[in-house]
Amino acid sequence: MTVTPRRYDVREQLRGDWLLLLLLAVGLVVGMVVAPNLSGPVPIHWNARGEPDGFLAPPWGAVIHPLVGAAVYLGLLVLPLIDPSRANYPLFAGTVRAIRWVLVLTALGLHAVGLLVALGHRLDSGRAVIGAVGLLFLILGNVLGRVRHNWFIGIRTPWTLASEAVWQRTHRLAAPIWVLGGAVGILSAALLPPRPRAAVFGAAVAVMVVVPVVYSYLEWRRTGAGESS
Repeated sequence: MTVTPRRYDVREQLRGDWLLLLLLAVGLVVGMVVAPNLSGPVPIHWNARGEPDGFLAPPWGAVIHPLVGAAVYLGLLVLPLIDPSRANYPLFAGTVRAIRWVLVLTALGLHAVGLLVALGHRLDSGRAVIGAVGLLFLILGNVLGRVRHNWFIGIRTPWTLASEAVWQRTHRLAAPIWVLGGAVGILSAALLPPRPRAAVFGAAVAVMVVVPVVYSYLEWRRTGAGESS
């Protein structure tokens, strides 16, 4: 007997995310409280070496990452409602929740790093940021293989979108590559100085991006250049 999955329920998703929403609110409040004590701009962006290369004056600089985190959260919460493949979302609703959590927590981690640097604390932000991004990729890699065919979340190339079979095979291939790439980021942040750290992690990210894209095209060609499901 075939069991029809439940529909994607936004209210159910919200109930399961109360702690994450609380953390977002705390991050926003902390930024608002700290903003008057900042004498200079807040780092909000970092280059490949993990060095700050983008700044924003308070008060916006003190709250931008929680606001971005809230926008990402809202997008991942409501986009399934307008996805042409929305019937697939109940099949991986837990994975969508995990992705929401890891992206928002990464934004809050960058928020903490930026505020600490702006407050004058001695912090190797390069190690912290690259380590955080490496952890992000590692966690995403662990759930990537469970992402079902859709238009908003996952590795969306013309060939994965054209074929559900190519989608599944591409994500299964990419998952361990992302886990390994994330581990490389964490280890490079912990062990290497800035220049080789950036080169090693940059090479890992290039592999994480290029290999799944090329594979999805080759797999699409191998399965008939036009198969769809």
